[in-house]
Amino acid sequence: MNEKELVKDLLGELHPGKPRTEGPLTLVPLFGARAAKDYFLAEEAFGFGLLKIEEVGGGQVPNVTLDNRSELPVLVLDGEHLEGARQNRITNVTVIVAPNAKTVLPVSCVEQGRWHLQD
Repeated sequence: MNEKELVKDLLGELHPGKPRTEGPLTLVPLFGARAAKDYFLAEEAFGFGLLKIEEVGGGQVPNVTLDNRSELPVLVLDGEHLEGARQNRITNVTVIVAPNAKTVLPVSCVEQGRWHLQD
């Protein structure tokens, strides 16, 4: 199953719930026609040793590779802090990493100068 099929399968048929407003913010809950399949959040997968972060090539600051070594998809949220590799980074997008697959993820640096410390 490729990533597009996985997302479509996870989302299923969505329908909006009753909007809730507080001040200038309105939230509209989304409900699926069926229960969502199992998946890991990135923090859980890292904790279980099922998700590994790797440098792309010799290291590219704006990208990392995430290696999902589990049988379940892993949900990685935009803004998530990734520790490891040559530099800690935050994710720039929300992605679902397919089971037993690697995905290149756009990220932003959060540790100015760390690369120079390890050279």
